[in-house]
Amino acid sequence: MRRLLARAAVQTALRAARSALRAACRAAAPGAPVAALVAGFAASMSGSGAGFPLGEGLVWRTGLRFVRLPAATALAAGDGIALEIGLYLRGYAGLAGDTVAVGGGDLTAARRAWFGALCDLAKRCRPGATAADLRAAAIAAGARQEGLLAHGLGVGIEPPFIDLESDDNEPLRPGTVLVLAPVVGGFRATRALVVTDGSPRWLEEAP
Repeated sequence: MRRLLARAAVQTALRAARSALRAACRAAAPGAPVAALVAGFAASMSGSGAGFPLGEGLVWRTGLRFVRLPAATALAAGDGIALEIGLYLRGYAGLAGDTVAVGGGDLTAARRAWFGALCDLAKRCRPGATAADLRAAAIAAGARQEGLLAHGLGVGIEPPFIDLESDDNEPLRPGTVLVLAPVVGGFRATRALVVTDGSPRWLEEAP
């Protein structure tokens, strides 16, 4: 029962983070500073009852290489911007990431390619699977990473911490909440699932 309550609390925090991220994405206009995106997230976060941000937030300019952007950087029309921001809600962590085109732009094809890799990665998230299994699945799907490829979520960002270059082979266990964040073709987003005794179960809708 305690595990189910904790999972429900994380799911609520994920919804709040996703809603606040949408507010941040709406602030991604040409000429706006990166700080405006974080401020948009913070304003929506307080409306959900969240007390504290999970961290300072991550904002990258996408491309063959992701470039971390300082708060004062002004966004340019046509930039692809990847965000990842989180919050604490009633003692549990929620986190959300997505990619937007500054000034508008069609990212449908990039999002579809990312979703395919995400699903390939999710299929491996079963009890007993290791970080090595997830790394192999990501590489086979053509995914890379910026930040972590995947990590646990609960009262904060928790183990396992899955990195394409790490050698951690701790097996996944039922009840583990995982945030998956593959990068495909310059597109990055996050989606959380829970490892079960059978197939994994998504805890949120696709971004």
